[in-house]
Parts: sequence; C-alpha cells; structure tokens
Amino acid sequence: MKDNIINKIMTEYDRKHLKALSDLDERKNEIYELLPRCKEIDKNISLIGINISKTLISKPDNFEEKLNFLKTELENLKTEKNHIFKANKIPSDFLMPIYECEKCNDTGYLESGEKCICFKQQIIEKLYEMSNLKFMLEKENFETFDINIFSDKPYNNERLTSR
Repeated sequence: MKDNIINKIMTEYDRKHLKALSDLDERKNEIYELLPRCKEIDKNISLIGINISKTLISKPDNFEEKLNFLKTELENLKTEKNHIFKANKIPSDFLMPIYECEKCNDTGYLESGEKCICFKQQIIEKLYEMSNLKFMLEKENFETFDINIFSDKPYNNERLTSR
C-alpha cells in the first residue's frame, strides 16, 4: 500500500517537473520570437560547450590557449545576453525553470539522495487522507467540542474533575 502511495506521488512529481520544463520552453520560445539574437547566443553557447568538451578530451598542444579563448567567448556571449535582457527589462532568471520546491526541483529527492521534506509531507498527507481522519476531524474538533459533557464533580477521591 505504501509503495502504491509513493508511486502515485512520484508520478505527480514527474508531472510537476515536466510542467516546469514545458513552461520554460514556452518562455524561451517567447524570448526567441521577441529577441532572435538571444536564440543565436544560446546556440553559440551550446556550440562552445561542445568545443570545450572536445578540447578537454583531445588535449591539443595549445590546450590552455584554446580553452581560455573558448571560456572568454562564452563569457562574452553571456554578457551580451544579460545586456539584451536588461535593455528589454527581462528578469535575469526568466529562462530558469520555476519549480514548486526549489530544494528538490520537483523531483522529490535532494542531491544527496534523501527524500525532500516536500516529498515526506506529501506521503503524510496521502496517508492522512486514506485514514479518514480528515472527515472525522470535520465533525470532531475544538469548534464542536462541548466541555459540558464532562462532569464538574470529582470522581471518587480525586481532587480534579473530568471537566
């Protein structure tokens, strides 16, 4: 039963995570349509990333020089993109995914592999729902509590009353 609950919760987390990435893609497409240069910059950033990887693997004679050149190019592109964003009053984090939980990025797990507090809370809430306590507490709670049902007379030789 617990495994079934965890599977349902994981499915929900997968859906939330994919939704955040889908929303990010929509925002990217908006930016690319509005500011085509940003699309070119992102493409060039990706290409430089690939070239950095190739340089690290092949280790050419001019390794340091080539690596420094690529890093400089990368920084220049990022700076240009930041200037474009500022000029158009776009927040710098506009092209970052927006997750409900920033600790686990809607995966349910932290980088350490531990379950996130939000995930644990979801398990508790699902178990609570299944226990029917929710319905019981709608009827039996402090708002409906009647102190008068308890006697104000001490029981046997007790000092205190039930009330």
